[in-house]
Amino acid sequence: MNLKAYVAEFIGAFALLFCGVGAMAAGADGLAVAFAHGLAIAVMIGAFGAVSGGHFNPAVTFAVFIRKKIEAKDMLLYWVFQFIGAVAAVYTLKQLYPDSAMVTCAFGLPQTATELAAEMQPVHRFAAEMIGTFFLASVVIGSAIYKGGTQAPGLHIGLTITASAIAIGAVSGSSINPARWLGSAAWAGRFEEAWVYLGGPLAGALLAGLISVYVVHKDEAAAA
Repeated sequence: MNLKAYVAEFIGAFALLFCGVGAMAAGADGLAVAFAHGLAIAVMIGAFGAVSGGHFNPAVTFAVFIRKKIEAKDMLLYWVFQFIGAVAAVYTLKQLYPDSAMVTCAFGLPQTATELAAEMQPVHRFAAEMIGTFFLASVVIGSAIYKGGTQAPGLHIGLTITASAIAIGAVSGSSINPARWLGSAAWAGRFEEAWVYLGGPLAGALLAGLISVYVVHKDEAAAA
């Protein structure tokens, strides 16, 4: 049992929602919220990447599992700690911010992030979440697992999250992380689009894991 890795995943997921939802509760604009999410992940990967791999996202963990870089038992326990960290972060924000601030931002619920997002159909949000997570998981696999010539995977991964938030934030809120959605949904009491925010990212992660087998360098694939 790799307890250190599980705790690292808890802290990373906590930090993501604490910073991301915290920015929303503070009334930050969309660009600031995008950077809050991306920077949180970038620095957490710097802090804990060597301990747990720095996933902080059940979809990323699933993609890593597809690439056979993590055992099924560890994947499930990563998920548990990621989800708990996310829920705990929003609870903490509830204690720090006035109720009015948390209600106004719907506890950070992605599908209410913008007026346009609230008007989009669930199938549009599913597609956006799948595509955004595909890009994110592909960057994780290429930069963090197979290094991809970079010495700063956290920067690449964090910028991917920020870019996704800018690109699809108006469509789905750019959760691209089941824990990011659940942490907010648990306190908002809204689970009607669970299939979108759980299924979309997992589908994108599955595609990234499978496609990366064919696009990664042959020597690296053989070593996987």
